[in-house]
Amino acid sequence: DCPYCWSEWIQPGIDAGRMYTVGPGSYVLDDNNVWGNHVQIVERSRDVPWVDGFQFFSYASWKNHQYFEPAAEKFFTSRTKIKPLTYMNSEKPVSPVLTLEKQDSLTYKITFSSPVMLSVPQWFAVYRSEQAQPDTSTDKIIAVKYGDSTFTVYDQFDGLQDYNGKYHYYATALSRYWIESAPSNVEESDDIPSFAPTVTGTYPEQGQIIPVNDSPVFTFSKTIDTSSVKDAVHITPTAELAAIQWDDALKQMTLIFAQPLAFETQYTIKLDSVIKDINGRMLDGNGDGKEGDSFVLTFTTLPEDFLPPVIVGAYPPIDSLFTDFDVSGTMSVWFNEELNDTTLTADNVQLYHDSDLVESEWFHYVVDERSILTVQAKEDLLPDTDYQLVLRAGIADTSGNARAEDQTIEFHTSVYHNTERTMIDDFSLPAAWWQPTGSGSTHGVVGGDTKWGYTKNVFLPASNFHKAAYLKYHWKYDPSNPGYLIREYMPSTDKKNVEFDTTYVLQVYLYGDSSNNTFRFCIDEKHGSSWSDHEVSQWITIDWKGWRLVEWKLSDPNSVGSWISPDNQLNGNKYRIDSFQFGHDDSIGTVKGTLYLDDFRLVKKSSEPVGIASSDEQAPRSYNLEQNYPNPFNPVTTIPFQIPEAGHVKLTVFNILGQEVVELVNEQMMPGFYKVKLDGSGLASGSYIYRLSVNGHTFTRKMLLLK
Repeated sequence: DCPYCWSEWIQPGIDAGRMYTVGPGSYVLDDNNVWGNHVQIVERSRDVPWVDGFQFFSYASWKNHQYFEPAAEKFFTSRTKIKPLTYMNSEKPVSPVLTLEKQDSLTYKITFSSPVMLSVPQWFAVYRSEQAQPDTSTDKIIAVKYGDSTFTVYDQFDGLQDYNGKYHYYATALSRYWIESAPSNVEESDDIPSFAPTVTGTYPEQGQIIPVNDSPVFTFSKTIDTSSVKDAVHITPTAELAAIQWDDALKQMTLIFAQPLAFETQYTIKLDSVIKDINGRMLDGNGDGKEGDSFVLTFTTLPEDFLPPVIVGAYPPIDSLFTDFDVSGTMSVWFNEELNDTTLTADNVQLYHDSDLVESEWFHYVVDERSILTVQAKEDLLPDTDYQLVLRAGIADTSGNARAEDQTIEFHTSVYHNTERTMIDDFSLPAAWWQPTGSGSTHGVVGGDTKWGYTKNVFLPASNFHKAAYLKYHWKYDPSNPGYLIREYMPSTDKKNVEFDTTYVLQVYLYGDSSNNTFRFCIDEKHGSSWSDHEVSQWITIDWKGWRLVEWKLSDPNSVGSWISPDNQLNGNKYRIDSFQFGHDDSIGTVKGTLYLDDFRLVKKSSEPVGIASSDEQAPRSYNLEQNYPNPFNPVTTIPFQIPEAGHVKLTVFNILGQEVVELVNEQMMPGFYKVKLDGSGLASGSYIYRLSVNGHTFTRKMLLLK
């Protein structure tokens, strides 16, 4: 009935053996806050017999959600092969020949090739099975290779696998149409040794002091036979266990006590040697490689605590109204002791605009047994507006002592909002940042202890992904090169490095450690055609804890610091990133610590509205994203759009790879007609996609930049 509808052609395609991929538009799941539905959609699609693969129309959303690794873990866990394209060719290739060579008890060398001369390359799959009879539909593929030569792969075990019998190996050849040959010869390994289980980690650590209501955790190297544990846990002095909980892998055991432990008491937990893994190997408690000995953990509980947690610092400050809070800023509060994380709830941590609750997220991190709480609104705050962060009574320490009164922190946002945002590095993926000691300018540090890296343990509360960069520092005076400086350098060749002018503001979120060390930005300055100078911002003293947005307003001549520039002025025609720099003063600065950084970016600010909203009588009746003009453009163009209802608006520009290059709007807006300018001076010539998202509606258009 509908010859031009794609649905009419599914069954004929299935009958012909055609391949179909299906999948969600990931950006739609993102816009509707149902990102977690990916797994269910993929699993449901796998139940459809004619589905052969997946596509996700991900744009930059997978990158923003840091979803590549989770996707691999959740629904792309195994090597696989494409179904045979029999409608194109049905000829089976010749079966390969395989040899198996034992390297040691845990390593096998597998060599395979075609027994005939190949005129074109083909695929080879290597299988491993516990059974002697090959079954290509269920046996595990351990390697896939492509070519026309002899291949070698190694299958290496760590001795911690649950299987300790013989494995059987074979290979198949697959043509360019994925027609699979019959299995090769099957080769058998010796029994693969599986070592005795050990305890690889505990909470608390040996000798640690912990709260009385904490639950000890033991992590084992192998899958444990949980039935062997029931009568093998002994606690001195006696403490009644309410439950023993296991993780899904049966490798981590948590002891839940029926009552809190006694205060200021030394406890010993002994795990008997009768604990076994699922292969029947007994516990190797002392890690000497021989099974049959127990494991002993000793720890002490804290003295009795009757006092609730006390706030010892905050940004914005508690005792005065802060009147210039950035609309993208974060709020941090630090306490004199560790908080009970379960008391940090949506009812106890709240951000208000007048009486309206503002959607926000928080991040709780414990440093030196003291809690730091950072709160961030999910979207930019309104400019020139009063806000209140309220920490409710009921927030408690780990001993159960709850705060008796609410704490309100009032602040007023800046008159400026962001009209343009260009991400330099969101630290979701490693860039070409050097290690600190790679720069000759770095001095006054212990090289082995001063490092740059990435972590998933500390992150911005409202970020789309949970990852940040870190700088671990250790200062040490060197009389042969006096002074202290860490230059964390980004090469000019890094694809993330961008060129810009002084109409921008440089920003980065810095997780402070209240160390009184210092931070500044450094940029390269271009004069004519030569990058001939370095300029730096003024030093910023890191006197706060938790996340805080720091910036350099490049148009402010008083914001320029002094380093190796001949004039300490921003008078070039272009700029690019050189480095983050960190300093130290022996009289006040902490010697060792770790700082974290996230969302390094350029923004443009304005105190003017983004666009001009019409009166109620003239308000638009529908949502619309119009074509930019001029188009093609060089380098400035205007993007018109209209919204009939108030809502949070995001207007973003992507390159053809789906990578976000500019965020033009990200804020609450009233109904009306709007025009937003895009300055493409820092972008390469080519096609771009711009996307408008508001109130569950999404619109996209293309534009062309020609330089």
